[in-house]
Amino acid sequence: MKKYQEQANRLFVLHDEIGFYPHRVREFSDSIDNGTVLCDRDNTERLFIDMCTVTCHFIRDVLTETGEADIDDAAIYGIDMPRDVTFFYQAVDNSGQTTTGKTHAVCDILDRHFIVMTKGSQAFEFGQGEVCTCRNLFLFALAAADQSECQIRQTFSVLGSLIFHIVLRKKQFATINLCSSQINVKSVLRCFYKKSVSSTFLWAQVASKTDSSYHSDNVYSAGSFHDFVDSYSRFLMEHFRKSMLDLIIQTSTNLPADVRRAMDAIIDREAPGSQAAMALSTIARNIDMAEENEGAICQDTGMPTFKIKTPVGVNQLQLKEDILWAIEEATRLGKLRPNTVDPVTGKNSGNNIGRGAPIFYWEQWERDDIEVKLILKGGGCENQNIQYSLPATLDHLGKAGRDLDGVRKCILHAVWQAQGEGCSVGAIGVAIGSDRASGYAYAKDQLFRELDDRNPDPVLAKLEEDIMEKSNKLQIGPMGFGGNSTLIGCKIGSFHRLPASFFVSVAYDCWAFRRLAVHIDAADGTITDWMYRDADPSAMARSEGIPLTGDEIVLQPPISEKEIRSLKVGDIVLITGRMFTGRDALHTYLINHDSPVDMQGSVLYHCGPVMLKDESDEWHVMAAGPTTSIREEPYQADIINKFGIRAVIGKGGMGAKTLQGLKDSGAVYLNAIGGAAQYYAQTVRKVHGVHFLEEFGIPEALWEFEVEGFAAIVTMDSHGNSLHEEVRTDSAERLGALELNVLQ
Repeated sequence: MKKYQEQANRLFVLHDEIGFYPHRVREFSDSIDNGTVLCDRDNTERLFIDMCTVTCHFIRDVLTETGEADIDDAAIYGIDMPRDVTFFYQAVDNSGQTTTGKTHAVCDILDRHFIVMTKGSQAFEFGQGEVCTCRNLFLFALAAADQSECQIRQTFSVLGSLIFHIVLRKKQFATINLCSSQINVKSVLRCFYKKSVSSTFLWAQVASKTDSSYHSDNVYSAGSFHDFVDSYSRFLMEHFRKSMLDLIIQTSTNLPADVRRAMDAIIDREAPGSQAAMALSTIARNIDMAEENEGAICQDTGMPTFKIKTPVGVNQLQLKEDILWAIEEATRLGKLRPNTVDPVTGKNSGNNIGRGAPIFYWEQWERDDIEVKLILKGGGCENQNIQYSLPATLDHLGKAGRDLDGVRKCILHAVWQAQGEGCSVGAIGVAIGSDRASGYAYAKDQLFRELDDRNPDPVLAKLEEDIMEKSNKLQIGPMGFGGNSTLIGCKIGSFHRLPASFFVSVAYDCWAFRRLAVHIDAADGTITDWMYRDADPSAMARSEGIPLTGDEIVLQPPISEKEIRSLKVGDIVLITGRMFTGRDALHTYLINHDSPVDMQGSVLYHCGPVMLKDESDEWHVMAAGPTTSIREEPYQADIINKFGIRAVIGKGGMGAKTLQGLKDSGAVYLNAIGGAAQYYAQTVRKVHGVHFLEEFGIPEALWEFEVEGFAAIVTMDSHGNSLHEEVRTDSAERLGALELNVLQ
């Protein structure tokens, strides 16, 4: 008897001034850490008794503190705290086995506490008519002891959840400060549930929930203890949802630290005043603006791709549901562009959710926390992904065999063929081997490596260095304008293949290399640390964007043919006035239909902006960089001629048909800086209207913008000259002239 009294007094000394959690839970946690209370199979019943005792004391303190009940009310039902605590320990003998008689006695005590807690109601129903009392739960725990430790822990969670749920329904509870107690609660929970994290979520969330957003119908929908836990977890996972929303927003708006370092290192490599230098200057300013405004770095926020590792026992279906909520909320807030289109109907879902979207890769691991990695890879660079099957014959490189020399040729060819269409400078992930489908997935997975890490395989490390050196000798440069920097990263992995297959898969990412990751506390869904993120980034920009000299040419639509014929490749223009946006869907439509607006002498901008409507029904541009223009090559010349368009703005340049159309119709192609979504959004002074919004969705609709000082570079003029073709031809010659020493 004395031994049990001492245990009870040591763990649960009543402390009127400090209260229950700041003192006793910490002491209880310390006792577990010190090995006094062991979380193993031999001590299951004792552990359950400890938890019940903690719960009863918590009930007593909260009921007294909130004024809902006091110790006299408890006495009416035969509750005596010191006596009950002592009896709980008496109920367990030295071997850890509980006799039937003592079990029922403990249940009676628990039920008396339960009655006080529920203001006289001994039981309530949940699920499909099941009656829940402390007695039933305790008996379930003892039965579970013969089955699995996981079930026992799950039962602990159910009991704690039910008790806390009743307490939380008391109105005054919202005024109690639990800040200090939450930390202690989580410490205890980690000891209880080291291998049952979903239960840990449950306990910690209930303990920290103090607002009034609870809806009771979320709790009683389950027909079993397992379903009850899952149902309650759905209600309690608000912190995880907020963590995922934070991850998505930060990934979209804050360039990773390693990418910042890589971009900063190349800014001063280009000749002052060159088109490459102007591009990098604009990119740097855009990076700063995105972080300052918490706006999308690039308007194309890509197909969100999540790579998630969870401990055994975590409900991945629930995590997915919470991530989908965060995706939809980020879209509503304008941090993601609605990017999910049904390929059959052509309809945009409007919330970035659809069949197969977003993309999830799940793994389990032995750690107690959750890891979530996210990459946002836009369509322009996604379209530059390429896969080779060796042996092959490659333009300007010749035969590529089934060896590392052949692999190197494939990678160099991939960099060359991308030119500026993928928003160079770029980074590439490469997978050697595997099958066709997995090769692409493994290639993209390489992009989760940090740019300045070193491959643990010395052979591949040497290959990565070789690719970086030779790619930057191609002089493709930023935006494909020509220049000293073409790649900022090359990451290669090798994967076993079939004897008959030898694939080289390349995933190309743009300078707006958006990927971040977090570790999540499995006890409450909060972020414990970030990966890749620069929490306090320094300014990147050396200037305000494209350096203006006063020699820029101002264009004010409607523009005359004479003005256009005076322009030549390399000129910088500033557009002030009305312009229209149009992408794939609009070009397809305009080939066979009239335009809803007069485009004579107009500027057509290849752009799918991020847009938000305010409370007064006015549209605002949140991000508005250019999209890759080459997709419109089949239509552009005809549309220029049909509607009298004088200037087309995009990125990456266009082909021979469009170049001839510019010459015939008297028009120019202007290259805006790819990914500079914040930089160009600031030039939009007003949104005059929108057409085909319902039919095409936000990215593909025809928007009418009023702009001021919109800067771009003439890269294809009305005299048959194309900077893009010049760079492609020059880089092809450089590619063919590379000295490729034998690697193996």
